[in-house]
Amino acid sequence: MELKILILDDEYIILDGLCSFPWEMYGCRIVGKAMDVMEEFLRTV
Repeated sequence: MELKILILDDEYIILDGLCSFPWEMYGCRIVGKAMDVMEEFLRTV
């Protein structure tokens, strides 16, 4: 079972680090990323 991950953080270096993590090794897939919670909320609603 694949888990879908949405990564949100207001610090670019943290966001970049989380996105570069090998999520696939743990059965996960990044489906989106954003630096602003409201930006992501508006995009997905």
